Amino acid sequence: MERPYTFFIGPRKTGTTAFYNILKEQRVQITSRVKETFFFEAEQIDISEYKRNYGINPNEPFVEISPSYFTKLNALSNIQQLFPEARIVISLRDPVLRAMSAMRHTRRIGLIKQSDTLSDLAVNKHIANIIDGSNYEKHIALWAKTFPKNVLQIKQQSDATYGNEAIAALNDFLNLNINVEHAKKHRANQATAARSESMVALARGVHRKLQDKKAFGVIKIFKPFKPLLFTSNAKKKDSDFDDVMQEFFSKELQDSISYYEKAPIVKLL
Repeated sequence: MERPYTFFIGPRKTGTTAFYNILKEQRVQITSRVKETFFFEAEQIDISEYKRNYGINPNEPFVEISPSYFTKLNALSNIQQLFPEARIVISLRDPVLRAMSAMRHTRRIGLIKQSDTLSDLAVNKHIANIIDGSNYEKHIALWAKTFPKNVLQIKQQSDATYGNEAIAALNDFLNLNINVEHAKKHRANQATAARSESMVALARGVHRKLQDKKAFGVIKIFKPFKPLLFTSNAKKKDSDFDDVMQEFFSKELQDSISYYEKAPIVKLL
């Protein structure tokens, strides 16, 4: 069996970075300059730019890991038109924990403020996007309908890793040879808080401009300094805020919680 064109579409905060790091060690063609390209989200794309910008030959099977694609109709349409036989991997995590992780990330880069009230957050577009990303059943149904029998859904364990059954299914689905014990060493990114919201906002703006210019070499140079912007020490007010948000997401995601709890470890859709 040849390796197929493969897209890990997330959603975000479900261990896709771990899969990216694992697959870079496999003999697969994968975007090495940057994890997420966002390439197929555009309304109009020129596939020749894919090779020029990301070093990938689209005429040969490759793997892309872009968890933003999960909720993007443009990505679904573009991938279906260009790679109709592609294989799609969807990774599931407890929807409330996923939403909390996404919320912390959104907050640490300054898109949610400590001063925001629940009323503010209820109309915040970033919170709406987080909730949409945990709306598993709706988005999975679209991908499964578009790529019938070519969508693999795997479920994360409580320790933020994927177990024997999930990794074995992934190996069979994509003709890989991922070692389960090695895969378990790749954990999800640790949640952190910004040391300075203004500095993080500045760094985020610079990163966005560099990414737009496809200056991945420059981004790579500065990447080791990223941890200096954040701290893993949570303050009590952060803990109180988390409690409020966890209750909020638990109410908003009742259907997704039910879907997740009923989902098997592995399911071919």
